This record gives sequence, C-alpha cells and structure tokens, in this order.
Amino acid sequence: MSRRVGILFGDQDNPFWQEQIRWYRMFLPEFPFETQIFFPDPPRDANAQARLCATLMGRGFDALIVNPLDGAALATAAAEAGDTPLFDVGPKSDPVLASRVACYRPLTVCDFEEQGRLCARELTCAAKKRRRFACVSGPAAARQSAGRVAGALAEARAGGAEEVRVEQSDFTRAGGRAAMERLLPWQPDAVFCANDLMALGACDVLAPRGLELPVGGVDLIPEALRAVADGRMTASVGPLGREIVRGVLEAVRSYFETGCIPSGFIAKNHLVTRTSLLPEQQTS
Repeated sequence: MSRRVGILFGDQDNPFWQEQIRWYRMFLPEFPFETQIFFPDPPRDANAQARLCATLMGRGFDALIVNPLDGAALATAAAEAGDTPLFDVGPKSDPVLASRVACYRPLTVCDFEEQGRLCARELTCAAKKRRRFACVSGPAAARQSAGRVAGALAEARAGGAEEVRVEQSDFTRAGGRAAMERLLPWQPDAVFCANDLMALGACDVLAPRGLELPVGGVDLIPEALRAVADGRMTASVGPLGREIVRGVLEAVRSYFETGCIPSGFIAKNHLVTRTSLLPEQQTS
C-alpha cells in the first residue's frame, strides 16, 4: 500500500539540504511512498515554515517529514493543526511544546553535542595557542546549534581555553563572514562554526588577510569537504547524508508497518580532517 508523505525542509539554497534531496530522490523508489517536497517562503523563516506545516497537515498526507528551523514555531503550529503523524528529523523541536502535537514522532539523527566536541577537539589540537576559543552559532532558537556550541565550548575549556566567545549568526555563508569580522579584533586562536556554510564564510574573511586559524564546521557539505582536503578548513563533522535519509525513510516505513519507530540514533557522526577523509574523498 502506497502512503502519501510530505517532506518539509527549511532552505533549498543550502547545500546540506540539496544533498538531502539528492539522497531522497535516490532512495525513495525503494519505499512505498508518494512524496512531495516543500520549502517555506521566505526561506529560513521559522514562522513561514510553521504556517506551511500547519497547512500541509490539512491536505491529506499520511505523514510529514520535517526539519524544523527552530524549537518553537513549528511545534506550536502543529499542535493546533491536526493529527497527521509528524516526523521531526533531529529532533529539533522543544520537547515540552512537541508533547502537545497529537502524533509527534521524534527521529534522533545524531548527537549534536558530540559534533561540537569532536570538532573542537581537532581545532584545539591544531591551534598554535589555546587561550581564546570562538564559536559562531546559528539562530538562538535552533536547538541543533545550541547543542553543537555547548559541546564545543565544553571541549575547548577542557582543552585549556582561558577565554571563550560566542557570536550569533544565521547558518549562512554571509552570516559566517559577518561573525568572523566581529571576531577579528578579539584575536581568537580557533573558531568553531555551528555549520559548514558559516565556517566557509569565516575562511572567506581570513584568507585575504593571510591569517591562518583552525576553523571547523558541521554538516559535511561538499564544498567544506573540499576545503578540508586542500587545507582551507581544519575539520568538518556530521552524519553522512545517505545515512540520514535512509534512516528516516526506514523509520517512517517501520511506523506504517508496526506503529513503532526505531530508538537511538539513526546515523553516526564522522569527523573529517585533511588526514582523515571519507572513503569517497580518498578515491576521488
């Protein structure tokens, strides 16, 4: 029996989501789903995404797979919209708010704090000094960013950082550039960014000035992996896109067949450095 499933992302211009779409299109023929992919307008707007989610819950889908932009907006809208099963990939919604959603199904992709710890450990080892450690976060309400930054700060302090600083940004490359400009006068010894786009933006600021600092990010997007391979970035960390997507689709199929979803993580984090590349990079 074929099931009608909607997939709701946050920003179709982000390379991470582009990779996700590629893997969905590759794996979906193996599953008994009829799917449609949606993005909010404007992109990266948590309230626009929440409104779209509420609308989709009234359009006869058997389930929605969502990647919430923040912890509150989508969960609040979904609680008032109906009983369509809602699979939160992350999960990224505030648990208290999500508990009000009739058919909320959190899918735990990976450990966000572990991402921060793994990357910060590599940056600390690569730093010439360990006195000042900086983080560039995503939006304040983004739970994945909060977890990554918390993990990075804990690891930096354990590694000897005397001072830490967090600059809030927006998960975009331009936002990473702006945050790095603000950080330059502080003279950080290493910079962790809560996603790869912001890390690439930080590198855009450092390179023309001839500054060499350890910079790392999260998501394993293709351009970041190239930057790590050629030495412009120090590290990237995250689960592989194919592992995320297959894990999500298997969980949704399991729900339709048994009424249950798997417990635990559906993917594992991989740390990529110049000396520890993914297998596909090693053979390219």
